[in-house]
Amino acid sequence: IARREIQVWKSRTIPLPKTSNPLKEWRRGVKIFPWLSLLARRVLAIPATSAAPERLFSTSGNTMTKKRCSLSCDHLEECVYLHEAWPQVRKWAADKKVHDMK
Repeated sequence: IARREIQVWKSRTIPLPKTSNPLKEWRRGVKIFPWLSLLARRVLAIPATSAAPERLFSTSGNTMTKKRCSLSCDHLEECVYLHEAWPQVRKWAADKKVHDMK
């Protein structure tokens, strides 16, 4: 069944418009391509990467430079953690000072 659907899909002569919503297009095509439609909707429903992981990758890349290439994985992880946590620690310390002054 899936092989037939793939053959029919490949033989299409009119491509999907670039401005169309792929999820809606696959929902419309569920009668013609039931298996491909299910697969496509599952794959297309995966959320895009959020900014937090991207920021961690960027921090890791900026930390592990040519001059620091001998850092162990544990030390790199600690550096990235401190880079992310330090602003919050400073905020807590500042809030504590203000609170202690009252």
